[in-house]
Formats: sequence, C-alpha cells, structure tokens
Amino acid sequence: MHAWRVPVGAATGSMAGAIALDPTPMRDAASATLRQALDTARAAAGPLDVTGVTVRSDATSAILAESEGASLIVVGSRRRGDLATPVAGSVGHAVLHEAVAPVLFVS
Repeated sequence: MHAWRVPVGAATGSMAGAIALDPTPMRDAASATLRQALDTARAAAGPLDVTGVTVRSDATSAILAESEGASLIVVGSRRRGDLATPVAGSVGHAVLHEAVAPVLFVS
C-alpha cells in the first residue's frame, strides 16, 4: 500500500481554498511508486500473491484500516538521519502498537 495526501502547506494559509489544487499529479506519482514497489516485491515473492493499493490518507490510518482481516502487516523504517540502529518511525511505532494483525517490522 502507498498512502498519499495533499501537502499541508498546499491547502492552508490565507489563500486556502482560493486556488483549487489538482491532486491528480500526486495520485499518479503514488500509483507509479506503488507499481515500482510491486514489481520488486513480485520478483522476490515467488509463488506468493502480492497486491497493492494507493490510498489518499495519512499512512498510519491507511495501514490500520487496510489491515483489517490481514494475515500479516509488514512495515519498515526509512532510516532517516545518521542513526546506526533501526528505529521505528512514528508510523511504524503506531502500527506496532495499534494493529490487530501480527506486524513484521523490517529495517
């Protein structure tokens, strides 16, 4: 799954609502990102069925909503910064604590 949303700064401030922001380029970029990730995952998955969906939402809410009935949720860290050890980011942390399905954290 790839969650996306309109950047906060694009829809706030004194001009909010004055200019309609077309979300199509962001949706298309999210779809392209997902397609690339699915190609990689399918190549490595062998006989496993790998599917994906793009969702216009924040990542935590989207993962938790889409995981209802899931056998396994896999999340990881982007490993931003100079941290030498894997650390769950805010999304990974929330999913680890709030998910009803088993969670695999990949670093």
